[in-house]
This record gives sequence, structure tokens and C-alpha cells, in this order.
Amino acid sequence: MSSNLASMRAHIVATLRISTVGVVIAVDGYLVIYEKGPTSWGAYVPDLPGCVAAGETQEEVRELIKGAIDLHLRGMREDGDPIPEPTAVAAGFVEATRHR
Repeated sequence: MSSNLASMRAHIVATLRISTVGVVIAVDGYLVIYEKGPTSWGAYVPDLPGCVAAGETQEEVRELIKGAIDLHLRGMREDGDPIPEPTAVAAGFVEATRHR
């Protein structure tokens, strides 16, 4: 991994440790997006379509997405599919007006 990419990922993780609005972290090099719903948490991996997890708490969904990534990659290997390189290097929030 290039030092610039590693630096950006480290900055994202460090920044998100103090964020209370949302959580975005990289696990094993893949970007994971966490979302809070009305009654549960969800997570997905943009570089691994179909790799998702849902849980009652943020902590639970963190553990579940780690397992989902492992299972997803194992299935791809068993099927002889190429393992995609991580392409997402950053995620952020954009201010937007939600009300007119």
C-alpha cells in the first residue's frame, strides 16, 4: 500500500474515532460504511457488492461485517473469482439542505 493511501486511511480512522454523526472505517483494506437505521445498524462494503451485515448495535454490526468480509472473500476464492483490490480510499460527509 502506498504511504499516501495508508496516510489517508489512518486519517479517516482517526477522524472517525471522534465523530458522533457517522462511522466509516477500513477493515483489512476495504472501506466499510456503517449506517444507523430507525431500529438497527447496517454495514456494507462498496468494493464487495453484496457484502452486507445488519445488527441491533453498532458493536454487533462491526463484528458481523468482519465475518461477512471473510465469508465473501472465501466464497470468491472457492468459486475461482478474482479478489478485487480495494478502490475506495476515503468517504466523507457533504452538507446538504434536507428541508425546503
